[in-house]
Amino acid sequence: MCFLDKSIKCLSQYLLSASLIWPENKKLLALSRSGLKLPVSKASKGLIGLGVLPGDKVALVSNNRLEWNILDIAIQQIGGIVVPLYPTISSADYNYILNDASCKICFAGTSEIALKISEIKDQTPVTHLYTFDKVEHFEHWTAIHNISEDITKRQTHLLSLIMQSTDSFKYLKSSAGFQPLLAKTRAVLD
Repeated sequence: MCFLDKSIKCLSQYLLSASLIWPENKKLLALSRSGLKLPVSKASKGLIGLGVLPGDKVALVSNNRLEWNILDIAIQQIGGIVVPLYPTISSADYNYILNDASCKICFAGTSEIALKISEIKDQTPVTHLYTFDKVEHFEHWTAIHNISEDITKRQTHLLSLIMQSTDSFKYLKSSAGFQPLLAKTRAVLD
């Protein structure tokens, strides 16, 4: 077997064993399904510690990245509703959607997004705004991991019993403005 064939075989085995693959610092990183369980579990517990209940809406505003995927699964795992928002829309659009969807918590990918949302945060039901990037004057999303350490065994047991399917809101912009599109989703983790 030549070097190229070995490389292709090795790469394909690497890609097949991973649940998530993302570029970081010019390297291709991967996380297996079992490796995904711990960060998702910590995020789920942290969300419960923040008071997120089944049916509560949590906004995710970011480009594609690992943290987005972890929180997307964690929110659905506890019965929350994911409200994904485009990172390129205006503050007025964020204001409308966060109010219409009654989002309690918002996770922003970058400082630019966090600043846009912080401008209108007081006009919305959002009580907590976290960022994926480390941004001065904003709480980093990993702060919810500290909350997860305070979750009791009873709450952890409840976590395993909560909701097998949840709803996810997606907003479509049309000439009539934003229209919510309700999509059924299912949260499944081994």
